[in-house]
Amino acid sequence: MLEAAEFLGQLSVRIERSRIVDACDFLKQEPSSPFNYLSDVTCVHFPDRTEAPFDLVYNLYSISENERVRLKVATTAAEGAESVCGVWPAANWMEREVYDLFGINFKNHPDLRRLLLPPDWEGHPLRKDYPLEFVENAWTANHLPEMTDVQREQLEQRRGYGLEILSVPQERMMRELFQGGKEVMPKDK
Repeated sequence: MLEAAEFLGQLSVRIERSRIVDACDFLKQEPSSPFNYLSDVTCVHFPDRTEAPFDLVYNLYSISENERVRLKVATTAAEGAESVCGVWPAANWMEREVYDLFGINFKNHPDLRRLLLPPDWEGHPLRKDYPLEFVENAWTANHLPEMTDVQREQLEQRRGYGLEILSVPQERMMRELFQGGKEVMPKDK
């Protein structure tokens, strides 16, 4: 344990990256207050922290004691952390989500691959350095049909006036088309 803090009755404990599995296993097995439920694994990006710009956050809950504890691990995307799937099998999907959206590597994960985005997507959308505006990237260029100049001008005009919702059904379906036998994921609005 590196440090502990309590705020509004919630305990947060900062753990060394190399000790996260041991800490989770200990808290799960502790007879006086077993934290037997992993409610969430998430991540926070601090781009100004160059030595360890990411905090992995593990939210644990003790069902019998109605207590919560939050474990935090500072890391880089490449170094990541050891997977806690051996302690809580439910961590599998949670760690995959963090891998997909933040690019954090989990060592010894049984199936570490993208969960929400296509396998050939470039970048990690929940990082603070990811662009907020929609940008044409390699995936959209490879998988989405080309728009005519007229369609593109109409789309830009609607975006300029905030009227994207008024587009005709055929234009809304543009990003749902299949091209080359590959499924296209529509952009959320």
